[in-house]
Amino acid sequence: MKSRLLSSGIANEDNIIDAVAEEIGVDRSDVEEMDLHLSGKDASLDAPVSTGASMVEVIESQAHSVEEKLEEIEEAAERAARFETAMDALSERERKVIELRYLVEHPLQLNEIGSSLGITKQRVNQIEKRAVEKLKNLLIAA
Repeated sequence: MKSRLLSSGIANEDNIIDAVAEEIGVDRSDVEEMDLHLSGKDASLDAPVSTGASMVEVIESQAHSVEEKLEEIEEAAERAARFETAMDALSERERKVIELRYLVEHPLQLNEIGSSLGITKQRVNQIEKRAVEKLKNLLIAA
């Protein structure tokens, strides 16, 4: 795009950046950043650097190691198990309120839960507060 604009007679670098930004519908800063990336020289990651090591050996990996990923998965599974155990300690009504308020894709309002359970929204609020407090105490103790 830059070459095409240069050949069309736009000679000023600022004008080119503005024209590219306008044509593709992005901010000027995005075009400047991309131009900076694209105008840099390609370098082999195997090429030696001043220390004699290759770039691959020098660049710090941003990826988590397999051990770290497994640890994260195990921790998540443990948290989920503790939460499920805590949920099992709730009464059936408390569990239902927590599920409908927090654990569904589209959480319900207090009055909606009250209508489905045949109770007032104030009663749902009381049940919710009691259930949340129980969960908090159970999870802290675990």
